Amino acid sequence: MSQYSHLSELDPELSAFLKEHPPQAFPRPDDVAALQKWWITHAQPRAAAYDKGRLPPDANYRVQDYKVPVEGGEITVRAVIPGTGDEGQQYPFLFWTHGGGLIFGDVDQDDFFLRNISTELQVTTLNVDYRVAPGHLFPVQLNDSFAALKWAIANTDTLSISLEKGFIIGGCSAGGTLAAGLTIRVRDDPFFRDTPITGQYLSCPLLVHIDAYSNRASFPNELLSAEQNKDVPVLTKEMIIWTFKTIGGSSTDPELSPVLATSHVGLPPTFFQICGLDPLRDDAFLYDRILREAGCKTHVNVYPGLPHVFYVEYPSLQSSEKYQSDIRIGLRWLLNKGENTPHQSSL
Repeated sequence: MSQYSHLSELDPELSAFLKEHPPQAFPRPDDVAALQKWWITHAQPRAAAYDKGRLPPDANYRVQDYKVPVEGGEITVRAVIPGTGDEGQQYPFLFWTHGGGLIFGDVDQDDFFLRNISTELQVTTLNVDYRVAPGHLFPVQLNDSFAALKWAIANTDTLSISLEKGFIIGGCSAGGTLAAGLTIRVRDDPFFRDTPITGQYLSCPLLVHIDAYSNRASFPNELLSAEQNKDVPVLTKEMIIWTFKTIGGSSTDPELSPVLATSHVGLPPTFFQICGLDPLRDDAFLYDRILREAGCKTHVNVYPGLPHVFYVEYPSLQSSEKYQSDIRIGLRWLLNKGENTPHQSSL
């Protein structure tokens, strides 16, 4: 039994909510067209709802789309920059990779969220519209994001960025997969020798290919949540299996399973948000342990009894409001380069 198994006990507030509002049935996980339609009509609007009503005045920030060349074409990136652009000020940098299993989502998905984060924390954000599966198999998503990141570093003046003030890579769910993979790539790439990442933010991340679970000799009792939480709301084990079949990639590829990287030494301070009722729960706990043993600073917020990205599906919960507040606290910690570690959530 995992030391975190008790975190799967359903949150009382969510339990009461589900009695009045049973979980919505998802389309079949093998019906890509139906899932894409569901994502556009249901998932993305819900993800945007919290932040849409909290947007600051337009005068407080600038939004600009850019085209970035990638292998075989070009992609869009969207920058949000605080201020009007007249003051010549430079800001820390948050590079963002959206979730959606590397199959769904686009540059609009987290747009309102990033507008709020940019103005609240006074950071430039860049949201990358990487190409998705099944039309583009992994590692296209990672390669697109890496090209966009290099473009940003070459255009810091255009984006009003000061990397010395902070250089963070972040993502949610499969966006966390990309963020973790990018952080390792950046550490190892000479292009970034003078511009190292100062923090990474991993929200409900997917960090281990599910087929790699059978080769877990080094961590036999640390990846049990996929089975324990296989039939919970929002994300099921069946959907995870389908996702990996759809995106391609090898179960032994450390860029798809960052826990398998040869070394984790030299990675930056990392902020985790982990949901107790999430099949991916133990991915994050394992990666947190690996990073700490490699000498990295980490800060972890845990949400017992709550499913994957619950704050999107159940925004009225008090825990969802806390999740949003914790994002701001955790990012400020990263902007402070991991100094003065805030209180770790109790397990």
